[in-house]
Amino acid sequence: MRVALYQPDIPQNLGTILRLGACLAVPIDVIGPTGFPAGDRGLKRAGMDYADRAAMTQHESWGVFFSANRVVRLILITTKATT
Repeated sequence: MRVALYQPDIPQNLGTILRLGACLAVPIDVIGPTGFPAGDRGLKRAGMDYADRAAMTQHESWGVFFSANRVVRLILITTKATT
């Protein structure tokens, strides 16, 4: 299992997911572009000490992510759709 964030806008949300990934040993994929610089202070604060322990991979785009991860099963979750 992997967790992928598609074009995250809020560094604190990514920091929270990084903590989750570090605690559960789940790799995190960040699909860009992000709405904040990678070295954002909010991300460092939200990730706390766990960010260094998380296995995070950054991808330039959806295409790069998809070609790098031969996905067998993909579950998409969004707050922007009705279904």
